[in-house]
Amino acid sequence: MPHRSDELTSTVNLSVDEQITESKDETFDSHRAIDIDDLNYTSRQIELATPDDTFIDLKNKTLLYLQTTIKQFYPHFDPHKNDAKVDGLTSSQQSILYLYNTFNTLTILNVPPLNHANAVRQYCPLDVLTEGVTEKISLVSLETVMNTMQRVLSFSNKTDEIIYANNFGLAPDAIIKLPKHNEITEVQHEAIALNIARLLGFNTTASTMLLYNGLPALFIPFDKIEKLSEFAEGKKETAFETRKSYIDYSTIQPVGEGLMPDQCIEDFGNIFAYLYLCSDPDAIGGYNQNKALTDSKNLYVFDQAVKIDTLLSIDSCVNLYIGTFSSLSRHLKGRNKSLIEDSLIEEKIHSMIALTKNKLLIDSLMDCVHQTHTSAIALAERLNPALQKKNLVDLATFHKDALSLHAKIDKRISEIFSKFPKVDNEAITTETAERATQVIPALVLEKVINNPRFFTDDGRPYKHPWTENHNIKIMNISMGTSAIEITLNKSIDATLASTLFAKAGIQWKKTPNKNNSIIMPLVEYQKIHESVFFPENATQFSVEAKYIPTAGELELIKQTYKTNDAVIQTSSKCIETYLKTITNSAINYVDKINAMRRAINTIKQLPVSKDVGFIQHMLRKLHFDIQKQLYNMIENAETKALMIHAFNAAIKLDRISIFNDVIMTAISTNHSFTGYLRQCIRHANMSTNYHLSKEHSTLFLAESESSQHVFLNHLSLTQDSPSQSEQKSMSPSKSVGPAQMSMNEERDRVSLSVLIKGSHSPPSPTSASTRNQPCVKESTSAQIIETPSQWEFH
Repeated sequence: MPHRSDELTSTVNLSVDEQITESKDETFDSHRAIDIDDLNYTSRQIELATPDDTFIDLKNKTLLYLQTTIKQFYPHFDPHKNDAKVDGLTSSQQSILYLYNTFNTLTILNVPPLNHANAVRQYCPLDVLTEGVTEKISLVSLETVMNTMQRVLSFSNKTDEIIYANNFGLAPDAIIKLPKHNEITEVQHEAIALNIARLLGFNTTASTMLLYNGLPALFIPFDKIEKLSEFAEGKKETAFETRKSYIDYSTIQPVGEGLMPDQCIEDFGNIFAYLYLCSDPDAIGGYNQNKALTDSKNLYVFDQAVKIDTLLSIDSCVNLYIGTFSSLSRHLKGRNKSLIEDSLIEEKIHSMIALTKNKLLIDSLMDCVHQTHTSAIALAERLNPALQKKNLVDLATFHKDALSLHAKIDKRISEIFSKFPKVDNEAITTETAERATQVIPALVLEKVINNPRFFTDDGRPYKHPWTENHNIKIMNISMGTSAIEITLNKSIDATLASTLFAKAGIQWKKTPNKNNSIIMPLVEYQKIHESVFFPENATQFSVEAKYIPTAGELELIKQTYKTNDAVIQTSSKCIETYLKTITNSAINYVDKINAMRRAINTIKQLPVSKDVGFIQHMLRKLHFDIQKQLYNMIENAETKALMIHAFNAAIKLDRISIFNDVIMTAISTNHSFTGYLRQCIRHANMSTNYHLSKEHSTLFLAESESSQHVFLNHLSLTQDSPSQSEQKSMSPSKSVGPAQMSMNEERDRVSLSVLIKGSHSPPSPTSASTRNQPCVKESTSAQIIETPSQWEFH
């Protein structure tokens, strides 16, 4: 660890911002500045305040007002005794009593100013229960208290208990966190973690260390957040040592039917390396309560500490790996870390590179921490060692802890790439961190060849291909001028490789005389991405993609979800029958649509009980291919373009099955549906965060079902819908009925003689060859090719 105490002696009064600016570190942003005064907790003492006359007068008036109300339902109420019996009182009446007692016993605390703010902030402690094992004191701002009192006094109906209870409650807007189990270093660990989060530019709380009743503590003001527990769900587990329940392997709740993952919540990959640095397996919590979102989409960091013990590492799955010690406690199991791991590999690796680039910034912060403690110790000894004895002991503990923590942080950063593949037989280090971008395709490939799953065993969708504990690992990537060689820890199965690379359209070959190595052109290597192997997991639909699994792919899916042979045989026969029908040019479009429905029903009814993820995965693939076939039935170019955008909207709002159902019904019953397509697109465009996505997904479903009803009953769609300019001015929450969906009668009431490739009425099988474009049968052969001379590896 670099030692810079001599340098910092002359700059100890500078903020980290000023120090880094002097060193001209280009990775530093001014908004991430942290002042070392915030680290000197001994200069920040919370003190009891003396109420002023304004507060005393307002409090007395409010208490008299509430006494009048309480005596309406509790005639024997004695304001001088705090022994009111709540038996027999309604919950609203109890709330009024609680409000009275809260106002009557209020004290005011002066919290030292944050970040050089001029005014001392004043808070009142509240007697409320808080989550977790850490002792916390809940606070409400004095301003909120006085505003509530004024609202109570202005309330005209003293007897309306319900309105009292619902409108005049006091909720915490800050907390003071005290040391857990008297371990004072826990406070410093959390303060440092949140400071690092700010330095790295993450959205986090404006916390600071201070003294409360002689104890080091952390003051944390609340922001407008929603805990991740409101957005995520997982699998219920029971801790062996305590028999307490918790959830694990959480995913973000889908916004619709559950076939597609949410798109509106930001990718969490940017915080991946930060959580590794903190090495806290319980960073997310047993009920996803330790992290939050702002604006229903952006991750918010709180309740985070840097652990002195190194409990996490990063493996080649680009997951946070936990060792065998995880069996000791539920807090060490990495509960729900899947929420962070289920991110783009590119985002996670870029977060690792960014962490190494910001090492100087983190070093400077840590230097400031222990230098601040050194200065505080000297000051305490100079003032009065006897009176400062407790502070001196705590400061010495903090100083030693900060030095140890700094060493651990340095080591973690230096080892961040230790389990990654080598490049040209050289390990990636912090000095060569940029080379990590070269292994991104290789790490995607490693994930692909280890049979990733897209749904949990209870059917919840992952955002990205999910794996853990890889059996096959990539050990080295040798970069040639025009080709690369990838070396694995064991030989790769030729059938597996052929199936995967054929699906992705990537050219490759086995390295001569090496069973555990493959070669491919550099341009082919650069094509490797999740979407080329799994187009049904992309956020954008492609009419060129191959969605229906080949026999080889079906075998891989079987292995992924551990599905039995009987289910696979039924699935294979279903797919074979489906493909035989839709690729037959002699079969009319109505019969083809019936074949689509039969295939969907067959997959839905598969006898799978232990791992319903298989059914979900097969349904997703099938629906994407059905959309492809429906698209190919359409003749009109504008309608085809609308269908792609509308299906992308259905993907975003997780409504692909009802969308396909409506289109199949519209085609079968000879109805125009371009107005419906525009409505689908409109809902997606208005879904800018998670809650709006759920709202518009529900509207999408309701309007789809209404349209389905119209089409099935051959009702007329003759009423024009609002013009495009009128639609833009509509309220986001206004639902447009199916009768309004045709944008312009002359434009959209296109007969199926134009929309469908063929005549208006369902054609007979004998005449259908000119009416339906047959689908091209997808090749199952692998693209193993001879290596041209320009591929030669150098």
